[in-house]
Amino acid sequence: LPQDMSVGVITFYAAQRDCIFEELAGLGISEKGDGGWRVRPEHAANSQCAERLRIGTVDAFQGKEFDVVVLSVVRSNPLPLGLLDAADNAEAYEKSASRKYGHLRTSNRLNVAMSRQRRLLVAVGDQVMFSGKAACQAVPEMNAFLELCQQEAHHVSA
Repeated sequence: LPQDMSVGVITFYAAQRDCIFEELAGLGISEKGDGGWRVRPEHAANSQCAERLRIGTVDAFQGKEFDVVVLSVVRSNPLPLGLLDAADNAEAYEKSASRKYGHLRTSNRLNVAMSRQRRLLVAVGDQVMFSGKAACQAVPEMNAFLELCQQEAHHVSA
């Protein structure tokens, strides 16, 4: 990583954040102290970047920008989600959609998570979760983002 480049690693869940920190501890990049996990000082900042590496949940990134952001949208589950018809119970649908997608249905959190990069956003997740009509209805922003990425990939490969 160039010395003047900053990286943010964003996740929607504290357990995923802690798992990322644990993996990076094995590489000597993070450590756990009395106050919880942190990026080791020699990796956190340098003279070219006040904050070179940040790992956290979406809330820790409000008002921050990084050259590269790795966004963890790895929520993945087999919970069924039917399409909502006018005759269906809207409350039951909302509960089911929230159980399947969690925080990924919260527009303001998605906006923060997907707008912190200056140069590159890398989203890591289960493509199937955001594909199809049910995903288009339950998480329209993530479905549109996936479709945009697929269109861009098609243009690059063509």
